[in-house]
Amino acid sequence: LGSLVSAALLARRAFRVLLVCGDTPPPTYSYENRPLARRLFTLLVHHSPVWQRVLAELAQSQTFRRRIKPLDPMFQALLPKERFDVPPDGDELLREVERFFPASRRDVEELYATLAQVNRLGDEIFSADLVFPPGNFWERREVSKALKQSPIPFSWADLVGRDEGSNRSILSANHPFGELMELTIAFGRHLANPPGSFADCRLHGAWTRGPFETTGGESSIFEFLTERVRAHGGDVWEDHVVTGIETKRGRVTSLEIDGEEGAVGTTFVVSDRRARE
Repeated sequence: LGSLVSAALLARRAFRVLLVCGDTPPPTYSYENRPLARRLFTLLVHHSPVWQRVLAELAQSQTFRRRIKPLDPMFQALLPKERFDVPPDGDELLREVERFFPASRRDVEELYATLAQVNRLGDEIFSADLVFPPGNFWERREVSKALKQSPIPFSWADLVGRDEGSNRSILSANHPFGELMELTIAFGRHLANPPGSFADCRLHGAWTRGPFETTGGESSIFEFLTERVRAHGGDVWEDHVVTGIETKRGRVTSLEIDGEEGAVGTTFVVSDRRARE
């Protein structure tokens, strides 16, 4: 998603863009004439200020809204002899919690009030024009200034603790509802071990604001962004693969692309893959 968004925005800003994605398997494939997805996919980014700014710059806010629909319930947890629905409405969620975990209703209510505060402060930070992670002195200065104006007082460890006897956290990770919250985070990230940080608060916060289903699944997002690249004069090579990156004096000069006789000149490379020597 990061590389596709970068390609669409750069094309929109009048850069000459070549998107090469032949080494990435398509999101779907067919077996016995049945379309199948390669992996699970749920759109969690829609409420992010960054994503809203991307749609606004591409002038696609209304168009994209027609491609998605909210999930209600957001997801279901299958418990022994029970099915726990997690609705997007906060009052309905608390009623479900009270039905299954009556002794924990107040803790869950406090937890989500705290999480709402964390997400509000996070939105203020990500609404600003900042670079994450900051690279040079000026970028670090601007990020530090923004964090001082909107400090994040809590991390995931303050909400769901990993220690059985931790008094610092509102809810224990061993609590069934705490385990459920951890599963939503594991679903939405690529890390094997949860860091227990602000990032986890944002991930679970994306669930609490309501995930969306896209018509056509992950393929719909791919098609939407590649259409934007083409619409602004960029090229999309879905069947080609970059086999080498040529540099001169520490700067990128060209790409070796499978199927092309000569090198393709370029000044910048944006990739979601690691470069190998």
